[in-house]
Amino acid sequence: MHASPKGEGWTKPTELAELIDIDPDTRAALGDHLPSLRFLLDDLTTLDVAALRARDLTAQAPDNAGPSEDRRGQQTPPKAKPQAKPEGAVRLYSSNLR
Repeated sequence: MHASPKGEGWTKPTELAELIDIDPDTRAALGDHLPSLRFLLDDLTTLDVAALRARDLTAQAPDNAGPSEDRRGQQTPPKAKPQAKPEGAVRLYSSNLR
């Protein structure tokens, strides 16, 4: 997810192979041998508030207050309670967007 405080959209590559600095002939010669890893970028600067509010939301993760077990079966301590939000912080899915 990208959200620039200046409202600037994402301009960098989203494909690993595009980050490798080689000349076009070498790129063509390597072809499928270049690493391929692409990520999905959600550029919030290209959307208006109405479009963000219209999105379907995912369920909020449950608050696990008690101890749990790790993959080896050993107990892990309870998760820390969430800290208070900084002054002025808002949730994108709350009614604070207008």
